[in-house]
Amino acid sequence: MLAVGACGPKLAPAPPVHPLSGHVRTLDATCELVPDGVRCRATNPSDEDYGIAHVMVFVGARRTGALHDVQVVGRVLLPHEHDEIDVPMDVPPRQLCGADLAGCRLLVTPAVEVPVRRVFAFAHELESNATERGDRPLLGECDAVRRAWLASDGFPSYRAYLDVADAVDLLCLEMSREMFECARGARAEADLERCHAR
Repeated sequence: MLAVGACGPKLAPAPPVHPLSGHVRTLDATCELVPDGVRCRATNPSDEDYGIAHVMVFVGARRTGALHDVQVVGRVLLPHEHDEIDVPMDVPPRQLCGADLAGCRLLVTPAVEVPVRRVFAFAHELESNATERGDRPLLGECDAVRRAWLASDGFPSYRAYLDVADAVDLLCLEMSREMFECARGARAEADLERCHAR
């Protein structure tokens, strides 16, 4: 931009620039159920940094105690920008939670370093109030099977892994009921391989 002064043309002072730092912050989000999945909203509160929503949403069925989860990742947001993210679920909430979606509870956590104790407390509460068997195993069932396998001589290749209780139980909670019942009946590693081959 040029400005004309007494001594001829000269460069006018540039307008102030506030460049983004380039750092991308992980943002929390508020989430709710919709008929086909979850809807999350996030706002980037920063004046300088980019932001992106990244959370895990755990959907717990009140009637059965079954726990389903979905990872939500938004788009990169500029400072003070908003985002709304719809993420479908394999089992839609209208089926899992009833037509009015009132049959489920939500727990929203960071997706990086999921707070396992909070998830397990949520799962225990759901389990204690469940009134019928659902499409997923419950935490108590998962931990009982893990302990039985540890006490058995039938799973030598899995022994070190079975000692990591939190990871095993979290994975177990994601199993279908059919897969879990097959695994629960396993007495040796070959039995587990047949379960996975189904």
